[in-house]
Amino acid sequence: MSTKRLLLIALLGLMPLAAMAFYPEQVTRLVNTKACPDCNLVDANLESLSLEGANLQGAKLNGAKADWIVLTGADLRNVRAEEASFRWARLGSADLSGARLIGADFNLIQGGQSFWKGANLQGADLSFADLSEADLSGAELYFAKMVGVNLHAARLIRANLENAFLGQANLTGAYMAGAKLGKASLEDSILKHADLQGADLTGAKVKGATFEGAKLGEATWIDGRVCARDSVGECN
Repeated sequence: MSTKRLLLIALLGLMPLAAMAFYPEQVTRLVNTKACPDCNLVDANLESLSLEGANLQGAKLNGAKADWIVLTGADLRNVRAEEASFRWARLGSADLSGARLIGADFNLIQGGQSFWKGANLQGADLSFADLSEADLSGAELYFAKMVGVNLHAARLIRANLENAFLGQANLTGAYMAGAKLGKASLEDSILKHADLQGADLTGAKVKGATFEGAKLGEATWIDGRVCARDSVGECN
């Protein structure tokens, strides 16, 4: 086998590693300018950085360690942050619309009034996160862990929450029209005055959950019944 051919094979073998490695200079650029759209920050250590209002649109953050990071008001649209860790991060008013966040850890984040429209959060951990008044409309939250999450007055219109773990969640006044909640765990959750019109709760676990004042018109109840249009607080 020729030397050139051996060199080509070696280079091809290294390509996936090069594609995955982040570039330290891009971290420096981000810290100095708070602007690094489309940057490669895969597996980067961003813990405790203060990046209020930063522009990270389209950045690659898969596997990044960003615990305690401050991203208040940041532009994180269409980022890829699968399996990344954002525990205790501050994400208030940040925009993560269209982001790919499969398996990411958002445990205990402060994310009030943030935007997650159309984001893919399958299997992500949002336990005990503050997402009050956040917009998760159309988000994929299939099998997401959301124990004790605060979703007070949040928008979850047509969101996919099938098989999600929402035990002890605060969904008071949440807008959940058309949401998919099939086989979701809602045990001991508070859904007072939530809007669940047209939502699908087939097979959901609702033991101990509170639906006082919740709008359930034309929702599919846990036993497959379609609730009457005037159903409030219970499925009639």
